[in-house]
Amino acid sequence: MESADDPRPAWWVFVVIGGVGLVALAALFWSVPALVPAEGTGEQARAARTSGVATLRAAVLAGGLGLAAVLTLLFHARTAHTTEQNLLLARRAQADARAEAERQARDRARDIALREEDARERRVTELYTAAADQLGAEKAPVRLAGLYALERLARTTPEHRRTIVDVWCAYLRMPHTPSDTGDEEREVRLTAQRLLAAHLRPDDTAEYWPEVVELDLTGAVLADLDLSRCALPARTTLAGAVLGGKTWFAEARFTGRARFEGAVFQGPAQFDGADFEGGAAFVDARFDDIAWFADASFGATARFDGAAFDGRARFSRATFLAGARFREARFARARFDTAVFAGDAWFTGAAFAEGADFGEATFSGDVGFRGATSTGDLRFDGARARPGGHRWPAGWLLSHDVDGDGRHRLVPG
Repeated sequence: MESADDPRPAWWVFVVIGGVGLVALAALFWSVPALVPAEGTGEQARAARTSGVATLRAAVLAGGLGLAAVLTLLFHARTAHTTEQNLLLARRAQADARAEAERQARDRARDIALREEDARERRVTELYTAAADQLGAEKAPVRLAGLYALERLARTTPEHRRTIVDVWCAYLRMPHTPSDTGDEEREVRLTAQRLLAAHLRPDDTAEYWPEVVELDLTGAVLADLDLSRCALPARTTLAGAVLGGKTWFAEARFTGRARFEGAVFQGPAQFDGADFEGGAAFVDARFDDIAWFADASFGATARFDGAAFDGRARFSRATFLAGARFREARFARARFDTAVFAGDAWFTGAAFAEGADFGEATFSGDVGFRGATSTGDLRFDGARARPGGHRWPAGWLLSHDVDGDGRHRLVPG
């Protein structure tokens, strides 16, 4: 088979040339006697002419045989080339057929996968809608079933966990008056809180949901909230929340800025060992009972401006790596013993009803107690600070003794 762009002559050109050559040689073979002239007479001349004719015919015959051999070789070469081309075309056809079959198989697989994904999404949507509808049911057992249905859905569809946590938080943000709703609604809300806690604790890798990026409990009414040892997402807010009973955030890790502005803690609040990586905002928060922040760490500014600590407040061994702001805060009894203030510490206008203990505390930045009041003792025994623009409470000043870190010990004076 010849292709349109094949630069070689067509096979029939060689056939015509070979045929013409053979005809010419045949004609020459039979014309040899006429081409050999007779020279002289007699037997010797005739013998010489006969020998010349024989020699010339032998040469022509040899040429014809050579031409035939060449034509034979050309024929075999052409046959081999044609066979090779046909084999190449067959291979190409097979490759094209395989490629087409593979493409069709991929298309079928993709269509099947799309249909399966569509069916799965429809099923997920149906389950999600049904569970969400259950949360709005009048009967508490139905609402409980809705919470657990959403959890089962989240276990098999990690991509929906964030949305499901948002739904749980939205349920807890709904208006709620504990005294009017009875024990059934309390149990529903406690279940929602337990589900949140169970899936925010990284020490249980099988139950932990790292996909959660927000915990919005703004204004929520909560009871006995226990988020101890939880890894709380970067956007965590309980601003304006009302937390009844005991509240646990012990050893919790806040990966972003924790927002508790205006929150009301009606019972004991325990933040012992909590790690506030992005700092915390407790501006205008109210603690009706004890507030435990012992061994807590604040990676950015801790803001407690205007906070009211009506019970005992304990910040013993707490670490404030940036600024600590307690402006206008109100304390019943406070302990900041052995606390570390790596940045500025501002207690401007703070009120200490029963005094405060800052014994062995360390101050590295500016310290301000301007306008602070106390009806009890403010103790700084063993506390140390670097020289700077400080405003210490009346009766305390920096000594001339300097430790190895360049800090001066506070002494009465």
